[in-house]
Amino acid sequence: MIKFYDTSALMEEYELDCTFTNAISAITIQELEELKYKYNKDRVKLSQVQHALSLIANEIEGGSHLKIVNYRHGLEYKYFIYKNKMPDTNDSKIIYDACRLNRITNTRVHFTTNDLAQSIFVDRIGELIVDYGSVKKELGRDQVRNNGWAYMVSTTDN
Repeated sequence: MIKFYDTSALMEEYELDCTFTNAISAITIQELEELKYKYNKDRVKLSQVQHALSLIANEIEGGSHLKIVNYRHGLEYKYFIYKNKMPDTNDSKIIYDACRLNRITNTRVHFTTNDLAQSIFVDRIGELIVDYGSVKKELGRDQVRNNGWAYMVSTTDN
């Protein structure tokens, strides 16, 4: 099994699970570097970003179980987002990298995210196992069903 972490999961995970192969997209590192400047005045978020970057650096220096994937986002990627009705964003590229890793390695990939929108896209595609991280904690039990979709009930209460 491979545990594939997106940006939001790395910002909240304390340590990578070394009993499995861990993977991230190169896009995740790029996003974390950009977030350093975006959150330079928010100490909590900046601390999370720095933790994620130091976690990655420590894993790389230590000859770890961390695999950084960087697939080309050409025609195959364009077809992937078209087929799955996804916008062309960094999140889509990260999901594509996880799906491609799943196909190439023939090993079941667990996609770990704390991003609700990303978890819904991944679940809808159906190629990966979705580990929701803290997303499930934010949703009530009756809002998440077995398929991973969140069902929100609109009310007129303010």
